[in-house]
Amino acid sequence: MAETRLPLLMDGLTLPEKVMLAGLTRHVGFPVLIKLIDALCERSVENLVKLDPELENYERVLSVRQIRSRTTQENARDLRESVAYHLKSAGDAEDLDNQLQLQGE
Repeated sequence: MAETRLPLLMDGLTLPEKVMLAGLTRHVGFPVLIKLIDALCERSVENLVKLDPELENYERVLSVRQIRSRTTQENARDLRESVAYHLKSAGDAEDLDNQLQLQGE
């Protein structure tokens, strides 16, 4: 069973930092960063699949590469989910701030 993983810096980013993160995701270069992360994940799988079963110490090398690939995939997922979490919470906080400002007028 998969463990529950909390977003990175769940309570560690301030609203201004979350707004900066949101701005980063709208930057023209952000899709390139995502493409690099995806390529890193693909490379870790390719290194696993291309392993020669006739290699000496195959089982050991296979085990290490499986762990490395899984860790890479999990870290990429954690990063994406954490960004999404912070964007949502920044949006929620901004909506609340806007509502409070409207009530004060």
